[in-house]
Amino acid sequence: MTTKPPPHYLQAVDELTADPIVKRMAARPAGDPGERFVNADGTLQYEFMRTAAEEYIKAGGQHRGPVGAVGHAMLRLRAEAALTGSFTPPEGDN
Repeated sequence: MTTKPPPHYLQAVDELTADPIVKRMAARPAGDPGERFVNADGTLQYEFMRTAAEEYIKAGGQHRGPVGAVGHAMLRLRAEAALTGSFTPPEGDN
C-alpha cells in the first residue's frame, strides 16, 4: 500500500516539472523497453530515483528536493506527453 507523499515532496515535484533540465531528461527515450521505473506497489524504483538525481546534478541542476522528486517529475512529464501526444521541449532546445 502506498501513502500520499507529503506536501513538501509534491511541491518539489511541481517545481521540478518546470525545470528545463528535467524537461530535457524526460524528453529522452526511456531506454530498455523492459526497464522498470515503478515497483508493484506504485513506489519509484530506487535505482531509477538514484540515477535520475545523479544525472540531474551532473547536468547542472540546482534544485535539492527530496530523494525521488527528480524521477517523479520526469515520469509526470512523460505521462503528460503520452496523454496529450506531444512534448514541448524547453526554450532554446529546438
